[in-house]
Amino acid sequence: MKQKAVFLWLLCGLATFFACGSSNPSTTPPTAVLPHRALISNLTNSRIDIADTTRDLIVATISAELPGLMRLSSDKKYTLVVSPNDDSVEFLQNSTQSGLGTATLGGASESVVLTVDNGLILGAVPTESGPVGQAPGAVDVIAVVLSSVGTTISAALTRQPSIFLPGARFLAASPDTNRILAMSDLIANPANPGGPTGRVWLIKSSLVNTNTQPYEEIVSAVWDHPLFAIGDASNTAMYVLNCGKECGGTQASLVKVDLTVDPPVASAPLPLASGGTTAFLKGSTLYVAGSDPSVACPTTIPTPACGALTPVDLAAFTAGSPVEIAGGYHDHMILGSNNQLFVGSRQCSVVRDTTDPLKGFGCLTLFDIVDGTQSGVNVVPPTPFTPPAVDPGEDDVTGMTPIANRNEVYVIEAGELIIYDTVTKRAKILANPPNVVGQGVDVISLDF
Repeated sequence: MKQKAVFLWLLCGLATFFACGSSNPSTTPPTAVLPHRALISNLTNSRIDIADTTRDLIVATISAELPGLMRLSSDKKYTLVVSPNDDSVEFLQNSTQSGLGTATLGGASESVVLTVDNGLILGAVPTESGPVGQAPGAVDVIAVVLSSVGTTISAALTRQPSIFLPGARFLAASPDTNRILAMSDLIANPANPGGPTGRVWLIKSSLVNTNTQPYEEIVSAVWDHPLFAIGDASNTAMYVLNCGKECGGTQASLVKVDLTVDPPVASAPLPLASGGTTAFLKGSTLYVAGSDPSVACPTTIPTPACGALTPVDLAAFTAGSPVEIAGGYHDHMILGSNNQLFVGSRQCSVVRDTTDPLKGFGCLTLFDIVDGTQSGVNVVPPTPFTPPAVDPGEDDVTGMTPIANRNEVYVIEAGELIIYDTVTKRAKILANPPNVVGQGVDVISLDF
């Protein structure tokens, strides 16, 4: 597979698009790097597929080492690509679609952060061996040094000493990336012996790779499987989601961490009856998704497909009424055009209607944030597969990105690229649909 991908890379070129590596060949002559495109990591075929988002076509590929998770830099100049095959992190330059360098983490990571100056990559590695007597877990540090000669940019990625934090599994950064929270969801909390598991640390990125300890623990008894956090626009607070019962704990909740004091202080938890594993912040409203197993599903949605979305007023720190959404473990949420909030999950219970592809329940929900009521919810049917794609029996959402200046959102479901229309709130039916040959994992859009 990799030899084939390398051949395609050599044939297509890093800075030129040709009609190869795709089941949807381009009919236009080779062009320079497209200003409107999407990158799709293809785990099976060791490549990144490139889609022309103005035409909804996969037009080229570039070689990558079994790519999975991708992260876009704050300035959109670079993309981080994490490989679950060898735990490597590749640093791509978006303007040339070329790899500038790689480094290897100390183990598998599902959470990475790139600082706004593009100088540091941090990756949570929960299985990395730490000091003797301490549970495994670390935040790996990779220093990035960028240099240029004329218009040519190069990068040196160097692994630095790890920050050993027991069970560190999730990272979240404030908007300015000066503060980064490291969360451990399965390690016993010394501040709450015998209670739910969970610990949280704050890392000051300016102190990483210095002689001063860059982290301090946010000591509190309120942690109950913390696994997600998001910072407010002012960089003065971060909001941590406790997964609670859905993850084997006691109570899902939201905790505010005050960053204006040192050491940071955690607030009393705001209970979330509907559960919470991911969230999206719009203004002062935080939309929280989860699937608390103790909450009964309504008769309008079959029990296996039930999840919930709860709006939280951060100014008042109060939770609104939850609305029912697709179930499963929610870990993707983005806002598309026409006020459509896309909420994706994995390991959901798919309900299929074999006679009508427009009915049933999959792992994706669209929620109108202006409507804000149950009538604004659209639990979309399972992924519509068309030949030569084959339904693998699942409908997991593993990536999603809004497309600028178009009423579209690209979603990776069950390894396929599905394009949703934010007006009709349905998958688009295309005469020549883009086909990811292999297993798509993640997708990001680039616009210049």
